[in-house]
Amino acid sequence: MSSLSPKRHMSAAEIAMTADWIIGRPDVPSWPEVRVFVLKEFGIERAVEALRRIPDLKRARLAKSEAPRQRVLGPRPTTRKIDALQAHIDRLEAEIRRLEAENGTLLERNLRLINGARVRQIPECDLDRPLTPINRNPTTPRTRGGRT
Repeated sequence: MSSLSPKRHMSAAEIAMTADWIIGRPDVPSWPEVRVFVLKEFGIERAVEALRRIPDLKRARLAKSEAPRQRVLGPRPTTRKIDALQAHIDRLEAEIRRLEAENGTLLERNLRLINGARVRQIPECDLDRPLTPINRNPTTPRTRGGRT
């Protein structure tokens, strides 16, 4: 930023540089963005309305808005690359399914451990047995001997 007075007018060279900046941008800058550019580059404080009244800046912004936009596209992936990526996705999905099943098994085992260790105080070797199904039907209570 130069040490110029912030209240001075823009010179023709500064207006041309600002117009080049507007045209060189990938998108159409808003007037507040143009104002910030002028303040940072030239040290000139201008209101947005004052910048809008400069004909060269108006023309540059209009030319930028009417110019066809360039689409930035990378190289298209080859069939071989797509197949490799699909195989990788399939491997990852299979691993996800395996890990979810392992997670369910470990959660059930941890519940058995917690239940056995705190409530019943049974040894860890007995905790690996599967849990018995819970009878949630109150009309037929389950007894210890299997009799109802």
